[in-house]
Amino acid sequence: MKKLNKKKHYIIISVILSLLVHVFILSLLENIKVKQNFDYDLPRKKSQVITFTKTNIISIKELQALEKKSTISKSISTAPLKPLKTRYKVKPVLFSKNYAITTPQIPVIHPPSNFKPVAMQKITFQPKIIQFDGDKLTEKELEYNHLIIPKIPRKEYSAPLLYNRKNNYIQPTDVADSTQKIMPLKIRVPSPKIIFHKEPTLISETKLLALKKTTPIDPFLKIMLYKYSQYNHGGYFKIIISTNKDAAHFKNFNRDIIFLIDISGSIANYQLAEFVKGIATSIPHLNPEDRFEVVAFKDKPLALFSKMEKPTEKNIKKAIMFLNKLQQSGSTNLYKALEPYVDSKYKTAGRPLLIFMLSDGQLNSGDIVDSRNFINTISNKNHQTASIFTFTNAEKSNTFLLDLLAYRNRGVFTQTGMANSSDVLKKDVISTGSTILKDLNYQISSNLSAETFPKKLPNLYQGRSITLYGQYKPNIDKVSLRITGTDTNGNQHELIYSESLNNALKGSKTLPRQWAQQYIFHLYSKLTAHYSEQTKQKIYSIAKKYSISTSYLNKFLSRPENLN
Repeated sequence: MKKLNKKKHYIIISVILSLLVHVFILSLLENIKVKQNFDYDLPRKKSQVITFTKTNIISIKELQALEKKSTISKSISTAPLKPLKTRYKVKPVLFSKNYAITTPQIPVIHPPSNFKPVAMQKITFQPKIIQFDGDKLTEKELEYNHLIIPKIPRKEYSAPLLYNRKNNYIQPTDVADSTQKIMPLKIRVPSPKIIFHKEPTLISETKLLALKKTTPIDPFLKIMLYKYSQYNHGGYFKIIISTNKDAAHFKNFNRDIIFLIDISGSIANYQLAEFVKGIATSIPHLNPEDRFEVVAFKDKPLALFSKMEKPTEKNIKKAIMFLNKLQQSGSTNLYKALEPYVDSKYKTAGRPLLIFMLSDGQLNSGDIVDSRNFINTISNKNHQTASIFTFTNAEKSNTFLLDLLAYRNRGVFTQTGMANSSDVLKKDVISTGSTILKDLNYQISSNLSAETFPKKLPNLYQGRSITLYGQYKPNIDKVSLRITGTDTNGNQHELIYSESLNNALKGSKTLPRQWAQQYIFHLYSKLTAHYSEQTKQKIYSIAKKYSISTSYLNKFLSRPENLN
């Protein structure tokens, strides 16, 4: 019972509260005034009074009767109709009662009897160029892409224009003042000539890289141009290319070096001692990541490691002990000592292979004992695998073999006296320690390429220079050169050099003879590969003109016996 009473009380209280709330809300609504969000007091147009003129309204029957009786005057009155000033309202007209609205009569103009029509002349539209005065335009107007035309007096042409070519530009002329015939529009203005920039012709003995794949190395090189003029006969030039101090940022190649030391009976004891000392003092200066091998040879080769080893302290001691035990004896089989190391299988990719051959160059045993045959066979098999540096400290040595072998295999031949020859050898080895670019090829102006030597370049080493020798004719006044090569990361680099011969430094009197020696060595190289009497006579002619010895020709480059 108590629960039921509580529910009844709750319901009654809820109803009472609800009523009170509704009463309160209604009382609030009565006091709320709605305010409009917009104003109706907008600007309004002024009222206008429309005045109508008086119009006669007649029936259709009256109109027809009027037309029969009246005649149309031929006179034309141009005076405007004056509207009536009286105001009145027009009652609506019902067409059902046969009423119509009359309109003002439009006069008809009749031409005179003697009038003859004349054909209308065609007027050619002459468009004029609109001229903008940029000085008078505002900042906003200047923001748009107007065509601003300078204040130039313009001539109005009464006839089509012709175009006369004067001083390499097209000038408009008036047809009326010209005796020329009007050309068809399609060929009136000739199309501009397109000049194609041809890449220079490649020298047959070089393999230059594509221009798009190279980056310049010019800032890291020092180039010196020398010339020796012969008045109206042209002259001679040489280009010396070397690295500057900024080239030190290049990462050096890790080298593979093979020391081939001749210990045959033709080598004197003191000569061998200088060879040993030179190698022993050079090895400690190799780069930590370089690798080396020492091979002593006479009738057969004897290798220290039988593979490439790094110049560790342990390996350097082994090499010095090996060198100190060497003694000269026996015959010389140079081909058997050198042939295994010029094979491409022995070369490691990305590492220049350098061979320092210390010998007198005397061949007296083995399958090949002919100097010319030896040079050809080794050079053809090497095919730019290794750079061969030849070194001798003997007065009586086969300089033809040593010199031509280095020339054809991107190396350098060094001949020095006995005193301190080990220091010269050490310097040569150390100078190849900073190899910047390898696989160098070059390209020179086409009018200079035939007589520029050497045709093959060695690697670019920091501390060693590259020299090119050339001859120029009187009509040539400029030298242009491009050299390409590869760095340690496989990136391609190029040197672009162009200079006027008028700005060249003065060369010495020995420059013509230096060029002639390079030219003869080039012909020697050709003659060792393919015997030719014409090439041989050319060598004689150059040697005589420049006072150069030709002892190589008679001793090493005579006509082969098996050649008819």
